[in-house]
Amino acid sequence: MRALLVKYKQPLTSEAFAIAFRKIMLHWVQKVMGPRPPDSTASLLAGLKSWTCNCDVCPPVRNFLTAKPEESNSWTRIGAPKRRHLETFLSKYAKQIATFAMIRSTPQGITVTKTKAMVGPAKWAHGQAEGKKLLRSISANQHELQAVLGPDYARIVAGLEGRSMGLAANIANVAATAPVASGSSTMPAMQPVPQGVLHTTGATPAAAAVAATAVSSHPTSMPNAAPMGVAATHVSSVLSTSAPSSKRVDDAEHAQRKRRKRTYDEQDVIDLT
Repeated sequence: MRALLVKYKQPLTSEAFAIAFRKIMLHWVQKVMGPRPPDSTASLLAGLKSWTCNCDVCPPVRNFLTAKPEESNSWTRIGAPKRRHLETFLSKYAKQIATFAMIRSTPQGITVTKTKAMVGPAKWAHGQAEGKKLLRSISANQHELQAVLGPDYARIVAGLEGRSMGLAANIANVAATAPVASGSSTMPAMQPVPQGVLHTTGATPAAAAVAATAVSSHPTSMPNAAPMGVAATHVSSVLSTSAPSSKRVDDAEHAQRKRRKRTYDEQDVIDLT
């Protein structure tokens, strides 16, 4: 595409081509490459450093294991001696990263298959290399790439490097724009307590219930507070009726004793004879 633009003397930032470039690169990093898989190949490949044979079959097998994205490869008609030679080195240095199987032909061959721990990272690394080539085909100048790719430049570069910057930025934007739930929105509003009910403090539950009923029975006279007299009258009557019977008996006896203990002054007595 760049060659086409140069041929017709069009700038790289031409809208139609810039949009096409962005879509191609985004598709590559998101769909072709995808997220970077866990890579433990460095430790697995460490054993290959001791595999130093440079015959005509060993280097191609080592290159396949370390630098090719394919899952398996076959070396056909190499003969039984070379097949056994490869199997010896594979068993000794590549046991954790590959398996092998004989091809029963004349002459014999061998098929080498990578383990799953090797396949994912190898494919991703190959896609990364091809993606960087594709990016350089647009331009090798960073400022030009920023102008062409626009707001997607950072996300594309992050994808090529195996970083999740684009995803993290999207999550941060969503979190920043999401409405924050207030704690008070889930709590019912506090209603003012009618003044008359406050006089029921320390009263029995029955007294409190009657006082509350008395307050609610006059909603139109004063919406926020009940008349003091009404609540006090009901509370006092309830308290008096709800008092224990023994207390009422004691009060009656006390009043009778007071009447019996009245004293008289003899000088105040009038002689009626």
